[in-house]
Amino acid sequence: MKATYLWNRFRQSSYGLVGLILLAVILMVAAFAPFIAPYKPNELTNDLLAPPSFKHFLGTDHLGRDVFSGVVYGSRVSLLVGVTAAIISAILGTMIGALAGYTGGIVDELISKFVDIFLMIPTFFLILIVVVLYGNSLFYIMLVIGGTIWPANARLMRAQALTLRERAFVKAAITLGESQFRILLKHIIPNGIYPIIANTTLQMAGAILTEAGLSFLGLGDPNTPSWGKMIFEGRSYIQTAWWTSFFPGSAIVLTVMAFYFIGDGLNFALNPKLKEKGAWE
Repeated sequence: MKATYLWNRFRQSSYGLVGLILLAVILMVAAFAPFIAPYKPNELTNDLLAPPSFKHFLGTDHLGRDVFSGVVYGSRVSLLVGVTAAIISAILGTMIGALAGYTGGIVDELISKFVDIFLMIPTFFLILIVVVLYGNSLFYIMLVIGGTIWPANARLMRAQALTLRERAFVKAAITLGESQFRILLKHIIPNGIYPIIANTTLQMAGAILTEAGLSFLGLGDPNTPSWGKMIFEGRSYIQTAWWTSFFPGSAIVLTVMAFYFIGDGLNFALNPKLKEKGAWE
């Protein structure tokens, strides 16, 4: 598919455009956080639980930290976790699924059984166990999330490979003597990657929610500003200082919504069978 054609299709999905605009704003906030935030994320002030005002746009928490600054810097952590975990999932899922679908036989059966077993394991609890055992640094969190959500991409890629291996251009490549590895990288994966792209976008949203859930449970990286941690710390003051949890929670909702909308737009652009102006319209 040509990039121009995909962009024209993507533009026809209003949800996709809204998500793209939202994500662009969030990316700008994350990139220019030091210039946007009036305070450092962990800077203490004398204004404890101060309501939103001109001095503190979104108020302060129980330690006097500026909520707006925390939300701005927290965008960096959420985007980093979401993108990194989703890329890990895309790479693992694509390679494993392509290998299973293209090879077939006993290899496909063994990999499929492994993926099915992996899918039956409660992912979030597996992440909890790994984080508790090996630490809650941001690096481990990204690695564990990415290493537990790849089976969905593997199943999608396997289905694509099963179809593509019967296509004429793949059989022609085999006849010409191309290696199995080259056929995978040159023909199978490039032609079957489109559903993975759309699903990976949705997995970014899931990874952000998972990181926020870990931080809310106190298992996130204590050295980094996180929206989940802000919600956790503000839960005791929700009745008297609602802003301490409301604004970080709203940031999570908007970011997840942006990725879901982009995923909807990509699904519409990459799926020629969809003729409507958007899958949700």
